[in-house]
Amino acid sequence: MSELELLEKSVNGRIVMPSNPEFDQARKVWNGSINKRPAAVIYCNDSSDVASSIRFARSAKMEIAVRTTGHSIAGHSTSQGGLVLDLSRLKGIDLNTDKNTIRVGAGVSWGEFDRATQKFGLGTTGGPISTMGIAGFTLSGGISRLARFCGVGCDNLISVELVTADGRIVKSSTAENPDLFWGIRGAGANFGVVTSFEIKLHKFGPELLTGAVMYPIEKSKEVFDFCSDYLRGVPNSLGTSILFRTMHGPSVPPDLAGKKTVAVSICYAGSVEEGQKIVKPLRENGSPMGDQIKPTQYVVTQSMHDGVNKAGMQNWWASCYLKEITPQLGETVANTFASCPSPMTIVQIQNIGGVISEIGEDETAYSNRSADFILKIEAKWLDPAKNQENIQWVREMKKAVEPYSTGASYLEFCSEFSEETVRKFYGERKVKRLQELKSKYDPTNLLKSNYNIPR
Repeated sequence: MSELELLEKSVNGRIVMPSNPEFDQARKVWNGSINKRPAAVIYCNDSSDVASSIRFARSAKMEIAVRTTGHSIAGHSTSQGGLVLDLSRLKGIDLNTDKNTIRVGAGVSWGEFDRATQKFGLGTTGGPISTMGIAGFTLSGGISRLARFCGVGCDNLISVELVTADGRIVKSSTAENPDLFWGIRGAGANFGVVTSFEIKLHKFGPELLTGAVMYPIEKSKEVFDFCSDYLRGVPNSLGTSILFRTMHGPSVPPDLAGKKTVAVSICYAGSVEEGQKIVKPLRENGSPMGDQIKPTQYVVTQSMHDGVNKAGMQNWWASCYLKEITPQLGETVANTFASCPSPMTIVQIQNIGGVISEIGEDETAYSNRSADFILKIEAKWLDPAKNQENIQWVREMKKAVEPYSTGASYLEFCSEFSEETVRKFYGERKVKRLQELKSKYDPTNLLKSNYNIPR
């Protein structure tokens, strides 16, 4: 009997090994560019299964990767030759509408989370794809359309239960293991395997004003010129993004197919009537080629991009925080986007700030709170034979926008990264503090399938 077969007897969940007919399906992750073969996939039923698996991995000197829904863009949800701890069975949801809090298992997706909370007009900053898991999103920081209103995902954490690298099940909050709680909020995957989250909820929805106004890409400079002034005065309840994309798909009129556009997307967390007044200047700016802003159920908005983010597509992403947005930046992005090889690729410049910047920089491991914008390059395509040309294009776009960058990148949006990337995100003062936490909670760096803290 193999060691893994012995482990199987000590866990309540199921272990899928390469000899199992289901293995090829079990090892898949969302990003089709990632193709690794772990030694086994362990479907954990509870925290005890996680603890047993971690103790086994330590003894066997095997790498651990943690997976909830498998959306890690850099492939941290799987391993080449190591163990994958799959937490997708941890689906518990306990909603407290008196306190506006929720406790959820690590396997819960944002679609499941939003459906449970929006019944009561509650929610928080959530991932823009409904199949994305709450865990990786929240532990890395968590930037999405309502971050200006709610803060980043980790700002809304009240407490967590996690299994440490030595197999202990512990709780962490501002009152219990507070040093760990500081690190979890922005660098959580480095210190333990979180199995449940207690999260603060905010009142909004179920219907919000959302949508976009769209322009020909030739109008990019004018759009950025307008937004650089307009966005300075908007309330925290308005989230906006400037999107560069190519018109494609069966619903696109033939005369627009293949045309590159720039759009300003909005999501307003207040009443629809208030939102209409606030976005009126945006809708009246210039001569938009399309206006899709309308009242929409928040759960619909949160899943509207699922179709262009299906599992198995090739993905390569990059990001950078921006000092400001200028007409020159708009022109630079437009010129580089003109040569984008895939019609599914988008470039997004999101307005952040708001509540994010009102929280002290040192209050959490999550960093770069003073940045007002973040630029994300999301390259997507279907044919693996076109990997090189798409990856090269992402690198060219990242280089083109570097003069406008603060020098830091949001790690969760990075397909490729280095120790320098990690250091620039956290800054040297926080890196030192994180190193101390790493030495305390994971001295052997068992948990290294993540944006790892420099040693």
